[in-house]
Amino acid sequence: MLPEAFKKDVAGRLKFTHLDDVKTVCRLQAEVYKEKAKTCRSLRLVDLRADALDIALSALERYPVLESLEIVHCELRPKLPLMLKALEKIKLRQLHLQQNELFEEGTRQVIEALALQSNGTLAALSLGHVDVAGVKALAEAMKENRTLKQLSLSRATIAEEGAFALLEALQKSEVERRLDLTGCDLGNAHVALARALRTGQVQVKGTITHPAVEFLRRLEDEELEELEEKQRLVLDIHREEAFRKFFAPLCRALPELKLRELGLGLNHHGSADGARDLAAGLGQQTELERLTLKLRYNSLGHEGAKAVASALARLTELMELTLDLNKNEI
Repeated sequence: MLPEAFKKDVAGRLKFTHLDDVKTVCRLQAEVYKEKAKTCRSLRLVDLRADALDIALSALERYPVLESLEIVHCELRPKLPLMLKALEKIKLRQLHLQQNELFEEGTRQVIEALALQSNGTLAALSLGHVDVAGVKALAEAMKENRTLKQLSLSRATIAEEGAFALLEALQKSEVERRLDLTGCDLGNAHVALARALRTGQVQVKGTITHPAVEFLRRLEDEELEELEEKQRLVLDIHREEAFRKFFAPLCRALPELKLRELGLGLNHHGSADGARDLAAGLGQQTELERLTLKLRYNSLGHEGAKAVASALARLTELMELTLDLNKNEI
């Protein structure tokens, strides 16, 4: 705890018989803090109001070897200028900003101040609530910035324009990078992005992480075309090799896909755990109109069957359901 904050806390909650005791305790705490700050390389600030965050950011100069700063769920927006000014004097390697309600304007200020500096030291940057303009600015920064190697965007609205700007930046980059788009809304870009990566239409240095893209790039051209044009996905993955290749990625991707028709052949591979994994994504397919589930020769068990039933109950737009539970242990 910062000495200033500790002093306020002591004054408000603890009682001492002698005034000198307060001063002694605060002095000792300040000495311990000073020694720890000298060697601290990673700092995490969580759930701080603006006044407390002001104190913390003002004290960053006391951390001479700080490499990683994480600010989560804090009132950062009014203190953003203070943070950016403080970071001018610190050679950070990692900066992670999440759930701070910076919104698009605040996020763009961070991008302009840090990511666009081609001679900076920042190697990893995590941001939330980035709009398309911010994504395009990051893409431009990646073309010139050789130090920024890991970029994580959460809940960003990327859309097709932003997705392909990032893809182009990876393609032209001379540096291998990791681009994490988990939780981002790609709009209709996930199919086009997966197709470009799968077919080798573009060669990129590094990796792109997004559940839908990771799954879709495993599909054939005809399957991608049906998904893109008809919002239809049909997979028969009852064979062992196909099941290992598709099932886990499919479960992770289902919350990100917008389908009207889904057909899955999962004979011989059902279990309670697998049913729960499938149901977690299936229940979010709220626009689904036609569903075929072939679950023959499985062992769903009571819990697995319950999970599937609960998911089906959430599909309020469903007009046609084919559910095959023949030879199943429920």
